Amino acid sequence: MGKNKNKNLDKLTTMVGICMPIVTLPQLYSVITADNLQGVSIVTWSFYTLQAGIFALFSIKHKVKPLVITYIPLLFIEFAIVLVLLIR
Repeated sequence: MGKNKNKNLDKLTTMVGICMPIVTLPQLYSVITADNLQGVSIVTWSFYTLQAGIFALFSIKHKVKPLVITYIPLLFIEFAIVLVLLIR
């Protein structure tokens, strides 16, 4: 794979990394505003939060910018979802 193709892949990865937290925001909004949270699993969202935390630490340690861009915001959003589920 040439350097130009790597740059394109890097740009695509960064763009997707920016989009991931953004597309998770409607789920947070839904959990906050929903009358009924049946079918929303705290176990699943807790695991997502744990996974985001591990990947955030990994990406910071290894200085992988696209992963930092993805997993730091996801960690906060997913943690907020877990908090809402615990409170409600």
